[in-house]
Amino acid sequence: MTAQHAVRRGTAIPAFQLLMYPLVDPSTRRPSRDLFARSSTFTEKNLQWALSNYIPPGTDLTDPRLSPLHGDVTGLPPAYIASAGFDPLRDEAIAYADELRAGGVPVTLSRQPDLPHAYLNFVGLGGRFAEAAGEAAAALRVGLRTPAAETR
Repeated sequence: MTAQHAVRRGTAIPAFQLLMYPLVDPSTRRPSRDLFARSSTFTEKNLQWALSNYIPPGTDLTDPRLSPLHGDVTGLPPAYIASAGFDPLRDEAIAYADELRAGGVPVTLSRQPDLPHAYLNFVGLGGRFAEAAGEAAAALRVGLRTPAAETR
């Protein structure tokens, strides 16, 4: 959303988007929301609590300021999108990566099929958590080192 807003306003555009298991379309209930509604580190109950504390009643859930998947992705900077395998938001992340690609935005979709939502919170446990975090950090390092003009 921040990158889309900056592009539309003509202000400074972020050089890179690092999107970790993002919520990009609360208006649409994709299959992973049902699949992991009660069996994830981030359940449907958690999601509804977060949404009710973030979004005022009566808000249009398709507003691109809330749902970037419904916005114009033209001209956005390159992106790295992390998708956790055990995550109600998994399918949203994949859909957004597809939308960015269709809009000509360079995007890397990192699928972590064996990890839960918010896996960065478990980095201290090492193993796969640290490996996935390291991958994201490396993508950020490369993304910030590469001038945006060279990647488009």
